[in-house]
Amino acid sequence: MATCLTETTILGIKQSNNKVLNYNIKVKVSCNNNMQLWEYIVTDITYDRLDALSNFSVEICETFTESNFIDRGGGKVNDSGQGNCLNNLPATIHWDKNNGTIDPNNLNKITFSFILDGCFEKIPGIVAIKDGDIKNPSDPNLPKCMFGEDEICTPGCNQKPLKQRPPRGTPFSEEEITPIFRSDKK
Repeated sequence: MATCLTETTILGIKQSNNKVLNYNIKVKVSCNNNMQLWEYIVTDITYDRLDALSNFSVEICETFTESNFIDRGGGKVNDSGQGNCLNNLPATIHWDKNNGTIDPNNLNKITFSFILDGCFEKIPGIVAIKDGDIKNPSDPNLPKCMFGEDEICTPGCNQKPLKQRPPRGTPFSEEEITPIFRSDKK
């Protein structure tokens, strides 16, 4: 299995006002009770707010549908809407900025999250940010997208086996059980 990163950086997108934007993206993954929480924390490392970010997209397993999600956190699965920078991939989840959670103590940090039904392997994948103010120079009808420089952890298709709890007490087979007779009969 290929190793994926829990952090990547998106550098150097130039806005129409000549500001250059840089983003840091971290991913946190946890699995409890056969539910897997994925959190992508996006931080604008250039300025003190997220004004330019309008959409965030993550590559997911190509066989995932909405039924694989317990909670999409406002994200859209396999939607080829204008905000999805990863339309060329078989499967994605993407969010409008308004569906993320901005950190009230750090206005340049926003979290996009979802919960999967089951615990899946982490594999290298692609994340992208769409800047709402900039159009693609090669096609003005397309958004200007920025992609992670390295492949960050994204959900793969292989589900991890459930961890079985060890049995409580000592298991006995039928042969090991010896009847106990009371000797205090009257």
